[in-house]
Amino acid sequence: MPNRTLHLGVLLAVAGTVAAQSPVEPKFNAAAGKMFPTKVQPLLSNLCADCHAHPKHTSPFKLKAYDPGFSDPQTAETNLRAVTRYLDVTNPHASPLLKFAITAHGKAEDPPLKAGHPALKGLELWTHWACGPDGSAMPTAVPPPRVDKTVIQTGATKPASPFTEPARLPPVKTTPLGQFADTKPKADPTKPNPIDPFDPAGFNKK
Repeated sequence: MPNRTLHLGVLLAVAGTVAAQSPVEPKFNAAAGKMFPTKVQPLLSNLCADCHAHPKHTSPFKLKAYDPGFSDPQTAETNLRAVTRYLDVTNPHASPLLKFAITAHGKAEDPPLKAGHPALKGLELWTHWACGPDGSAMPTAVPPPRVDKTVIQTGATKPASPFTEPARLPPVKTTPLGQFADTKPKADPTKPNPIDPFDPAGFNKK
């Protein structure tokens, strides 16, 4: 049975090595690096190492697998270097580390983690922690996404459109169909009936 006390001691030693030797990205929180072996490394070992730590793996996200005895303290340092390249310190929500965690990639049909998985929340918390101010504490909740406010310039004119709207014609007054049944003017009884030039009887008398 593996010696758990020895393993814990190795992890603590690795944490110190990571904090002292790992490259510090702009605004990268070194306090998060100290907790990398216990917060992130187990996820990488369980979900990512089969592909990304394979000797023939060629993507830029190249990991180093732990040996069974956890005797290589440089493994966490190597993997932390790989992870920090996939963090967006200006917008942690957009970090490629989180995007690839919920997106099927490579030859895998399913993503490493699904939305709502507790492990994903832990990874999100660590990502925001790592992208926060140096020395800050790990957040207890994932901050909401940042909303960029659009600056509206005053006095701006709307560009002229190359298409002009056609002129609107006045509405046409229509007559209901029923009113066309009796269009012949009524005869005035005080006046003699006018001769209808289209009356066949009058036409035949000529």
